[in-house]
Amino acid sequence: MIPQSQKPKIPNPDKRRSIFWFVAALVLLVVTILYFRKPGHPLTTDLLEEAIQRWENSGVSQYLLALQITGANEGLHEITVSNRKVVGMTIDGAPVPEHVWVYWNVEGMFQFMADELLRREKPKAAYGVENEKQVLLRVKFNARHGYPERFMRHVHNQNIGVAWEVLSFDIPEGK
Repeated sequence: MIPQSQKPKIPNPDKRRSIFWFVAALVLLVVTILYFRKPGHPLTTDLLEEAIQRWENSGVSQYLLALQITGANEGLHEITVSNRKVVGMTIDGAPVPEHVWVYWNVEGMFQFMADELLRREKPKAAYGVENEKQVLLRVKFNARHGYPERFMRHVHNQNIGVAWEVLSFDIPEGK
């Protein structure tokens, strides 16, 4: 008979499986949190109106804007604005037709968010879900100028999300 101290240790397959599933669940949790992290604050009418007022008070009327969009109209949007009107726009370097431009100045982005707030009030018609709590709208506004730095719409169990993040917002000197 072999003494207990000299017996080879046989790994317990159940213990290994348990450790594997624990690590897998932990990795899945971290990935889920990173994927669905919520930028900024919940979008409300008050928050939007405050940002619009800050934007109007800033007096900025000329700027270059670069946005990374995910979801609908995905890609790198580069926008040139003069006198608060878009005068040039590309998506991933390709020119965009002028009829699209109206949506991509700061005022157009504010209007998009106001429309999203209205659509959330009737979620069945707008998004195909029963409850407005299934529609997540998050935003982060620039503290100084008020323009939206990040926006996200996520609709639970629907593949109609959209998000944007401002990569750069350049105001020409003296403007």
